[in-house]
Amino acid sequence: MTRNRSPLHPVGSRLATAWDAVQSSLWFVPGLMSLAAGAIGLVLLRVALPEGDDAWGLLKTPAASPSDFVSTLLSSMITMATLAISITMVVLTLAANQLGFRLIRTFMSDRRTQVGLGLFLATIVYLLIVLRGLTPDAAAREAAAAVTGATVLVLASVAMLLFYVHHLARSIVADTLINRVGDQLDATIEQFLPDLSPQQRQHPRSIAKHDDARPIHGRASGYVQGIDYGLLVHAAGEAGGVVELAYRPGHHVLARGVHAWVTPPDALTPALEDAFARAVVVGPERTPVQDLEFAFRQLVEIGLRALSPSLNDAFTGIAVINRLGRSIATVMSRPSAERGFPDTDGVVRVISPVSTFEGLVDVAFHQIRQAAADQPAVLMHLLETLAQLAEIARDPDRKAVIAEHVDLATEAGRRAVAEPRDVAAIEARRDAALAALTRDEPVSHEDGLR
Repeated sequence: MTRNRSPLHPVGSRLATAWDAVQSSLWFVPGLMSLAAGAIGLVLLRVALPEGDDAWGLLKTPAASPSDFVSTLLSSMITMATLAISITMVVLTLAANQLGFRLIRTFMSDRRTQVGLGLFLATIVYLLIVLRGLTPDAAAREAAAAVTGATVLVLASVAMLLFYVHHLARSIVADTLINRVGDQLDATIEQFLPDLSPQQRQHPRSIAKHDDARPIHGRASGYVQGIDYGLLVHAAGEAGGVVELAYRPGHHVLARGVHAWVTPPDALTPALEDAFARAVVVGPERTPVQDLEFAFRQLVEIGLRALSPSLNDAFTGIAVINRLGRSIATVMSRPSAERGFPDTDGVVRVISPVSTFEGLVDVAFHQIRQAAADQPAVLMHLLETLAQLAEIARDPDRKAVIAEHVDLATEAGRRAVAEPRDVAAIEARRDAALAALTRDEPVSHEDGLR
């Protein structure tokens, strides 16, 4: 019996998309930390320490009134939190202008940033709870636990402020962000290109051109954020048909357009149409939940910003090319994505478009080559990266894709570069890349993306 293998979050696509939005927000982790701090404050207000100064000397309340002391800490923490939030907004503005507005999502989803803001807000919530619960005539031992907790949290926040500023300063360095986005891309590649043998992968033929295939018209416009293939497989099996999707996650669709085809014709029932509407999550923006090209485009956006006339930062463009080359090499080491999704009996019920090797390389290098057409150093490095990919390419179709990009980069240099010696250097790197493509190597069994 064949198990249904789909590149999905363990839960449904709609819940997975919602969870992605939550964990990439700046409010979720700070909110949880604030709730926990409030609960701890309520507990410590009810803790009275035993008599005896010797045993609890370190937990003594300050000489002044406990409520005055906590009030002073609260005022200081509000100032500190305001400073941290202001710094965060400045960093986000700089990053958006220099690296791209879509990269704000990467900053917001960073766990260290979320925990830092969470500690500041949690300390404020704790101090408010404790201050509200302290009475003017509270005994020293009755308030000692709560006041000591306040002291510890404020000290932790002071230490966190230093770490937080350091982290934000590093986060706007282009190389740091490039590596962070690249790591996310590699994780996505591992998720969507599982290590399955050619016999395990499903690549059924298209049904869209069958004369009896009936269309499914979509009900919403926007970007496809996720598809619950498991739900579609079940619904198609119940209807006794096969569904072929007209798109994959990341594509933009229009309401009332043809979103899928079904065969045989009598399998297109209202129940299947309702299941299709539930399975496909459409939203106003692209998300990385099931979109393999999402992180590629984030890296490309950094490179395009760097190579724009306003910045003209060739070094960042070269760093982006290096990181894209690493991820393309990872793609080359993985098998192809499945087009078909079978039910528990091994019958393919859903056919879906997939990201191909050619498509991913086009996404990675086309726009960067166009932006760097008049920058010989970047074109040379692009050709060097393509030559390195050529060294590890074994499949003829992959080699053809790399050869096409080598020719495109060379032609761009010939048209836009005026210095003959720069053109000669570009030609030399082209020759090295083509030599790597034509070099005879023992071909290992490898059925990758084509």
